[in-house]
Amino acid sequence: EAAGLTSIDNFIYAAVNGGWAGTVGKIAIIDIHDLSFIQEVNLDSLGKGIKDLFVHENQVLSVNVTPWGGTTGHISVIDQYGSISNSYMIPATIGSLVGVKNNMIYTVMNNGVGSIDMETMTIVDESVIDQPPLTISCAKLDTLNNEFYVSTTNYSSMGEGTIFDLNGFQIGSYTAEISPDAMAFDYRDNSNINEAELYLTNIYPNPASSKINVQTQIDDVKSVIVVDNLGRIIYENSGSNFKNLISIDISSFNSGIYTLRLTNNVGVSSSKFIKQ
Repeated sequence: EAAGLTSIDNFIYAAVNGGWAGTVGKIAIIDIHDLSFIQEVNLDSLGKGIKDLFVHENQVLSVNVTPWGGTTGHISVIDQYGSISNSYMIPATIGSLVGVKNNMIYTVMNNGVGSIDMETMTIVDESVIDQPPLTISCAKLDTLNNEFYVSTTNYSSMGEGTIFDLNGFQIGSYTAEISPDAMAFDYRDNSNINEAELYLTNIYPNPASSKINVQTQIDDVKSVIVVDNLGRIIYENSGSNFKNLISIDISSFNSGIYTLRLTNNVGVSSSKFIKQ
């Protein structure tokens, strides 16, 4: 049974955890061109619970979650070719990988979110984000905006989405359904927009509760789109003769962070605003 996947050059790496009754963890190495099996790196019992993989400096690192009833987890490291492997014990209950930023590994830790120094493989902060009232079902780090998105649930009747900064301070919220177990960020480059144009749009008031005004110097705007943090289009207007000042009624929007996209014949410009 495979868990996380990652790749370096011509190799795909797959975490093999053996299912709920697995006693060891392995990393399978696969040829990226023909998907042929190359080898399997056995991490033995220190790899038990292997789940998420990521790449750092041409090495593959795995987050090995704490087994049921356990009190420690492990981070394992193999080289690109699988010839060298090491595992490091982390003295805390470890869950899924949240993200990696500035040589810091963030994981679900002790039912909150904690940080691990990648160089020393030691805990820096066990509670960057304290344990919430509900169970964390998914947490991810938006490395572009330096924000944690944390989904929590009681697995029966409710779910909540909370946004934190890198210091663990709550800065917003988003809509999350019951048991939201997966999350991903879509990073896209703006195409063919003059760099100066990116700074020619102003949204006010921001935060706002009922209406936002969009003042822009971008020429010939063709469409105005508002997207929520799940990538869903909440508002779209492509039939108006847009001027330099655009007003949008956001009173029906849920509280959270939204992305405004202005499109013209050249490309797309994006800005964020907060609905209170």
